[in-house]
Amino acid sequence: MSKSTVSILLPVRNNASFLAETIQSLTAQTFTDWECLAIDDGSEDESGQILRSWAANDSRVRVLRGGGKGIVAGLNLALAEAQGEWIARMDGDDIAHPTRLKKQLNFMQAHPEVVACGTQVRYVDPKGRLIFPTNNPVHHAAILEQLERGLSGALIHPALMARTRILKSVEGYREAYRDVEDLDLYLRLSERGKLANVNEFLLDYRQHPKSANVLRRERQQKLRLLALNDYRARHRLEPLKALAFGRVHLLTRADLYADWALKAAQAAQIKVAYHYALMANLREFWNPQRWPLFWQVFSLGRRSRKFSET
Repeated sequence: MSKSTVSILLPVRNNASFLAETIQSLTAQTFTDWECLAIDDGSEDESGQILRSWAANDSRVRVLRGGGKGIVAGLNLALAEAQGEWIARMDGDDIAHPTRLKKQLNFMQAHPEVVACGTQVRYVDPKGRLIFPTNNPVHHAAILEQLERGLSGALIHPALMARTRILKSVEGYREAYRDVEDLDLYLRLSERGKLANVNEFLLDYRQHPKSANVLRRERQQKLRLLALNDYRARHRLEPLKALAFGRVHLLTRADLYADWALKAAQAAQIKVAYHYALMANLREFWNPQRWPLFWQVFSLGRRSRKFSET
């Protein structure tokens, strides 16, 4: 088997509802010299069967069994098997735009000082409706400034492309930082070269209500601080006592729906904004703090429409 240029790491766990769309977006790539290492991480739905059927019909695809050990173990398993010069990340419910691999690869080849790059992405809801587009920094200094504050969203993990040699040299992902494995990885990669974002929308990044989880949010906050202080210790900087920001306010599904409503309104996605404002109020109709949400959506939506018309 000849080596492919790009190895796509695709962890999958119970993504059967979205997996066909994800697969279609990869097979539609204009750049075709890739292999996909799909990790079935103990799926209890039809995901494994879908992956095996794909592999039977496309020799570029290999299915690995993750055994339900989690995303970090699964990604490291696939990284060890990767034969490509470049690693591309993808999740089992996201959609790569047709030129994603080609444009990221062209960028990386034109910028040898860059060890990893992301792209701008479109945050979409479970039905694929746009919530908001990103406006992430594109240059190393601005990206690193956000990472050093614990803001891992400066690089969107499933939109990442990295040099395989560098990724393996930092020993991939670390289990101790599961749930913030992306932030920990980016900080270590920044010590080997520059980070960047291709300033084009090349991925639809699907969001799910189940991401609102109190215990997981609290765990992420603690691990972000640990990852940052590990990085600061390597650079002989004083440890931080706390993060300068927090997303612990997104504790419930109603919190998440309200957040989506406001972000969609700011992005002039008015129908989506009102939908999630309604969902937030239905879940907590007794909470007067939810009631002004419709007015906030109306105000933000009107402002965003006026801005887009100027």
